[in-house]
Amino acid sequence: MHTKRINTLLNLIDSQRSVLDIGTDHGYLPISLKKRNPKQIIGASDLSPWPLQAAKKNFNKHDLDDIKTYLSDGLTNITDPYQIIVLSGLGTHTIMSILEKDPQYLAKVEELILGTNLEVPELRKWLVQHNYEISEEAIVSDYKYYEFIKAIPTKEKIGYTKADYLFGPYLRRHQNEAFLDKWLGTYQRNKLLLSKLKNHPERFSEIDNEQKLIRQELGIKSEI
Repeated sequence: MHTKRINTLLNLIDSQRSVLDIGTDHGYLPISLKKRNPKQIIGASDLSPWPLQAAKKNFNKHDLDDIKTYLSDGLTNITDPYQIIVLSGLGTHTIMSILEKDPQYLAKVEELILGTNLEVPELRKWLVQHNYEISEEAIVSDYKYYEFIKAIPTKEKIGYTKADYLFGPYLRRHQNEAFLDKWLGTYQRNKLLLSKLKNHPERFSEIDNEQKLIRQELGIKSEI
């Protein structure tokens, strides 16, 4: 069980609302939610029957036979309403694809909790384009850097900056050790990368612009 990531999700999820964990794998998150509040309504789904069977065995092991399970491609076969949808441990494009596939179901969901370790700025842009506001975020180091986003539907226009999309509008205001370590490490790797991109002007410009944003965000002095 990935304790850091599970604990981070627990901190983001309201213990009084119904929750569906999509891509539940071995069902560790539903088990942790039920341990925190046995009365919470929890559902668990997976695309493949094998991890779902493993999750069911784990639920039985903990006497949690009231967690409803679904064999489902995303939201396709979900027949019950849930207030919170969790999509964590999946790639950004997989998350966006799942959410785009069932807009009618999604329209009734009150919160999204999304977790990924790649292409997070793209996920933030997708959320804004689909009328979501980022209300909270978290970042943890667990062999890789994982970022978690809580998003809620909004009718207001969201004016995030390039830095907000890159670093996270909430994370920028609540910088922790993992945040600083991630972006300092990225900055150092980008320096090496730039030295190899002299003959690739478009990619060079893209990385160089990211370096400028990192310097501004972390207060790094510009290098001559």
